[in-house]
Amino acid sequence: MKIGIEITILEKRTDSLELISVMDIFILPSLNEGMSNALLEAMALKKMIIVSDIEENIELIENKKEGLVFTKGSIFRLAIVIEEIMESMHDLEKIKMNAFDKIKGMYNVEAIKNNFGIFLKNI
Repeated sequence: MKIGIEITILEKRTDSLELISVMDIFILPSLNEGMSNALLEAMALKKMIIVSDIEENIELIENKKEGLVFTKGSIFRLAIVIEEIMESMHDLEKIKMNAFDKIKGMYNVEAIKNNFGIFLKNI
């Protein structure tokens, strides 16, 4: 079976939510980055996620639990991970739901309120 893939690389955008909503796979190949809002949005939109193994990404994405992780800077490993996903897209619903559940638990109003309360008590 031959699998086709289309990759589009865009410049800086302000419509990331709309772009992510039409993606099948969200890839964040960062070499350095803080906590990525786009990654959080992809998790909330139940997208299949691939991230590089920088600390900020793996804080949210455990390999094969909430998404797939590859070694930063390794185009070869990224290609292998993309191929694995393309061959088994129908088996990945559990991973997408794990990411959604994690983000829902971390960033719901009640969790934010509790964390902010803890922060205020400690200053």
